Amino acid sequence: MKKKSNRRYGFNKNLQEVVDMDTKNLRMDEKRNALWLGSIAGDAFVLGGHWIYDLDKLQASFPDYRSPQAPLPDSYHANKNMGDQTHYGDQARHLWQFLADHDGHYDPDQYRREWVRFISRYDGYMDMASKESLTALKKGQSFGSGSDELGGVARLAAMYYWMADLKQALAAAVDQNRMTHDSQQATAITVLIGKTLEMLLHPSENKDQLSVFETLYRAKAQLLEEGEYDMKLINESFDKANALEDYSARSIAEKLGQSCHARHALPAILAVLKQTDDYEAAMKLNVRVGGDSASRAMIIGVLLGAKLGLKAIPQAWLDVMRD
Repeated sequence: MKKKSNRRYGFNKNLQEVVDMDTKNLRMDEKRNALWLGSIAGDAFVLGGHWIYDLDKLQASFPDYRSPQAPLPDSYHANKNMGDQTHYGDQARHLWQFLADHDGHYDPDQYRREWVRFISRYDGYMDMASKESLTALKKGQSFGSGSDELGGVARLAAMYYWMADLKQALAAAVDQNRMTHDSQQATAITVLIGKTLEMLLHPSENKDQLSVFETLYRAKAQLLEEGEYDMKLINESFDKANALEDYSARSIAEKLGQSCHARHALPAILAVLKQTDDYEAAMKLNVRVGGDSASRAMIIGVLLGAKLGLKAIPQAWLDVMRD
């Protein structure tokens, strides 16, 4: 994304003075760029293999999956080209552009109106959560489907790119997630990822030495102390990821699941991050798990981007992406 030289990380100007990130906190500036690019580059990387559940077909179709691939003719993304986003990435880009157009300010009602216009004419794949949410929002409802899938969680990088106030970023991330995925599970996972990002963006007490998986575990402990969220699925997901003896892609797929639903997606994300903190290695492992690799990639990518910075993202992957 091309940015103006005086670009500011936007947030509610009535609550806090805007900080010019060109002259202050340059390390934070890189982290915000990296968490955003890490997320959408991960989505573009897995496009070719997205929603292939048959691991033998995945291997036969992409025997050397080391760079972004074009989707197969019979895929859900047949109208896409190498370097494009899946529908998750397209919605994340739309959210990013909405925040860019409004100086980083998130207005829930205005975002809903613009999302309805965007998705009504969208020519990519429309998943059930988007269809149900479009119908609900057109009727004047504030929240759409009750899906526990992670498509809404996957969009949250845009918030943490534009908003300097992390409390506002989390509140906005939860709201935009509930717009399309209004379930207790998806909400709790949004908060888990948001709290983890807070720790990665502002490490203290040697937390910068922790792995992303360890940071996620600390964020989980914080949520348990707060006692405000449904933690059952999150606790079970950590247990399942920790119980694995073999962290190969096939083992993750067969023992944890590959579907879009949180009960499969979150344990798989945790397993990948328990295995490696290397951005490229994590993306390659994730795509080989098959299934809904795209929402997983965007969440893995936002966390590793915040942790590692721009240097971790292969330049060749960025070069083939549009815009």
